[in-house]
Amino acid sequence: MANHIRAGALAICTAAILSACATGDQQGALPPVSLLGQQVDDAAATQIVIIHPNTKWTNIESGQIVRFVAGNKTFTWSFTNSQTIASFDLNRVTPPGFLDHRVTVYLTPDPKYTRR
Repeated sequence: MANHIRAGALAICTAAILSACATGDQQGALPPVSLLGQQVDDAAATQIVIIHPNTKWTNIESGQIVRFVAGNKTFTWSFTNSQTIASFDLNRVTPPGFLDHRVTVYLTPDPKYTRR
């Protein structure tokens, strides 16, 4: 009887592990946009980043509200993002046509949520 219970428990654990491997943390999978923050009104911005044609990246602290300026277009994003996200392509959250090239956002953790 005890061997049947152990075998059943082993089968359940094996199935759970295989299921997690199949659907869990996939290398290269992009986080959902909802974990990157949200678009807000330009008036809420506490920082401005100007995007030039040669801009390839920008550093942002999580928790900031940033107005991006590209030519005569503006877009404001509140970086209320998951603290586990270190970077993402800004094109994922900008309005269509806002950028004509890739700009990577590198995020540092919000100091309110870091251990000291």
